[in-house]
Amino acid sequence: MSAHEQILVCNLRKCRRIVGDFAWVTSCSHLFCDEDGEREFKTGAAACPACGALPRGSLEVVRVCLNPPEEHKSMVLAGLGPDVIQEICSRALSFWIFQVHQERLYQEHLAVKSKRLRVQSEDRFKQEIQNKVTEVATLKRQFSLAKSELAKFKKRYNEAAEKLLERDREQKKLQVSYDRLPPAILRYRRGEMR
Repeated sequence: MSAHEQILVCNLRKCRRIVGDFAWVTSCSHLFCDEDGEREFKTGAAACPACGALPRGSLEVVRVCLNPPEEHKSMVLAGLGPDVIQEICSRALSFWIFQVHQERLYQEHLAVKSKRLRVQSEDRFKQEIQNKVTEVATLKRQFSLAKSELAKFKKRYNEAAEKLLERDREQKKLQVSYDRLPPAILRYRRGEMR
């Protein structure tokens, strides 16, 4: 894997993929993958999709081979003077510096955005946890009150059941006493006595 494959990415925001062997380069120092470059620039003078700059000349946008063969490397600058070679190299390095700088800015932007989203998520989760803690505390209070009410009702039920048992015992005693009464008294009580 060569150096450009590790660093250079398509400057189209929705793409951002690592460029392959061919890319489109603009005079405003933007770089696009071959697919996006074909689509954006093949028809003619289109504005730069990254910054909106309009082309002013025929060499404002060029398709370049990022992995040129050795023959091309040995011949591309052959015959040019040292000043021209130095200027070409300087511009090429400026392009790389710009691309690296833009990528760093983009990554910093993503980091800030991710941090902001993380903080928002943490705040939301903290609030949800606080809401659940409050809800649990409310439910515990309600449970405690319900438990207390249940204890009161159980006590009242037990007292009522005890009274009922006592009355039942008394009624049985009375029934036994009544059943033991002589028949003459029973008839008298019923009004059958003459």
